[in-house]
Amino acid sequence: MSLSKLGAIISRVPGLFLTFVLERSLFLRAGVLQRAANALLARRRAEVAPAFEVDFYLAQIGHPGRRARAARAPLLHYLLIGWREQRSPAPAFDAVYVRRRLGTPFWRDAYADWLRTVPRGPRSEFEEAHPDARTPGADGPIVLVFNHQRGGGSTRFLGLYESALMARGLWPVRLRRLTGRRTILVGALPGGRNVAAEVSDGVAPLAAQTGGFAVDHILVNHTVDHPDGVVGWRPEVARRFRAPSEAFPPDSYAVCPRINLIDDQNRFCGIAPIERCRICVASAGSDAKDADIGLWRERHVRFLAGARRVLIPSDDARLRLEPLIGRALDVMEPEDEARPPPPPARPRSGPPRIVSIGALSQAKGAAVLETLARTNAALQSPVSLALIGPAVNAARLRRAGVDVTGVYLEDDLDALIRARAPDAFFFPAIWPETWSFTLTRALATGLPAVVFDIGAPAERLRRLGRADWIPPLDMAGRPEPTIQALARIARR
Repeated sequence: MSLSKLGAIISRVPGLFLTFVLERSLFLRAGVLQRAANALLARRRAEVAPAFEVDFYLAQIGHPGRRARAARAPLLHYLLIGWREQRSPAPAFDAVYVRRRLGTPFWRDAYADWLRTVPRGPRSEFEEAHPDARTPGADGPIVLVFNHQRGGGSTRFLGLYESALMARGLWPVRLRRLTGRRTILVGALPGGRNVAAEVSDGVAPLAAQTGGFAVDHILVNHTVDHPDGVVGWRPEVARRFRAPSEAFPPDSYAVCPRINLIDDQNRFCGIAPIERCRICVASAGSDAKDADIGLWRERHVRFLAGARRVLIPSDDARLRLEPLIGRALDVMEPEDEARPPPPPARPRSGPPRIVSIGALSQAKGAAVLETLARTNAALQSPVSLALIGPAVNAARLRRAGVDVTGVYLEDDLDALIRARAPDAFFFPAIWPETWSFTLTRALATGLPAVVFDIGAPAERLRRLGRADWIPPLDMAGRPEPTIQALARIARR
């Protein structure tokens, strides 16, 4: 057992002990302790109670004994234990997604954060990501949608497409995974009904619960974080519902279990041969867990090759994936590309200010920005660096002199940009992004937006006639000339 796995197990011990004590002291039988807990949590009970669905909550607890204990006081169980295990109080609330999106730490209830956030106005952002939170429409036909819970641009991309489906009179039913050992997929049906089906039971429960609704088609957006059983469901679902399948892959997960085509050396692999993929996955891990990469890629490619239609966000992604899949892909860009406005007329003062936007993983350039910042400090360069968003290396970035805001809400982005008064934007991604909504927001300011020569962002800037904002990808490993180039572009 690795030290990291041992550390993860040890870190869970206090929570498991607390759960054990609470379930046996408060839920084996009703008594003084339970009444006292209800009194102490009266305010939280009042907040959660209107949305709490007892049957839905209890269905998430797989162990019969634990479920029986929780059934004695389900709402109290959620307030004391359930939220710690990332269980959801109702289908319209996705604890995993909200925790990721708001940056809620493990010791705080994501639903409480959500309730505090909603009055500020970002409701539309969450409803776009989760159409099951919208007011149900007419009774079908429905579209069964397989997707992940990680949020980000791919979730927004899916939300836009689902809005187009709803405009056609269809109702997307997102089958997202609930947290826990049982793999239960849940979604909201028209008319306010819910579906909750366990993968191990096969397709029959899903078919029974959606009975009465015509299924127009099955839409596969993403299966990351889902077990292999869900991938095996897809042909069976298509047969059972006599509905065609479509795919809307927002990234490279169909061919790369690490999603982003970045290898174990933190370099773009260009869709490496299977032999190289096996070495990469064995060394650096992947989101496909223990699956054999050869069989895994073959199964995903076979599905895409046989789907009625495969949509892709950009021509850059189409050109990369078509040869491997062996069929034509349809490009559907999520936004209309508009020529950027002229840069704002304002006096320039102080050092060149370079701002990056987004959640920086290694593929999105976290290490690139860190190296750039350290070199910037060593050279005593006048360039100022800021990141609007979180990063996997946020603490190191701050120590290197980068102004890091952390997690932000879309409604706050314009104000965050104004506060930092950038002279230029820098997107340090080293993987071939298939689009970039944050690039769109940057271009809307009229200021330069610098990207490395890879993926859809570079394709978009070339189309706009801004090849001068596209340094070659190898500049990602050469921080000194990169700083100099950024300073030149910022001062034009």
